[in-house]
Amino acid sequence: MYVNRFLFETIHQEFNSSQVKLCNLLYLLTMNQPSNSGLVIEMTQEYIADILGMSRVQITRELTDLRNRGILSTTRGKLTVTDLPTLASLCTDETM
Repeated sequence: MYVNRFLFETIHQEFNSSQVKLCNLLYLLTMNQPSNSGLVIEMTQEYIADILGMSRVQITRELTDLRNRGILSTTRGKLTVTDLPTLASLCTDETM
């Protein structure tokens, strides 16, 4: 878990907002999924919070915003990206 966080933070700059950090991570995870898994990320909010070094409350707020915007949907332990182009537009250039 901590190796993942280190690698992620090495790629991305610390000064990004929590939403940008989350979008960057979700985009990278989506693009690196096995081809048969589609746009589903099997990961808990708590695990995402640990990777990003944020509180679960922050992650919940950001995911709620992304859900309300129609960018993703969530179920227990899974996130499904429903609008990949919009998610990509919220990412930094380093992610693309």
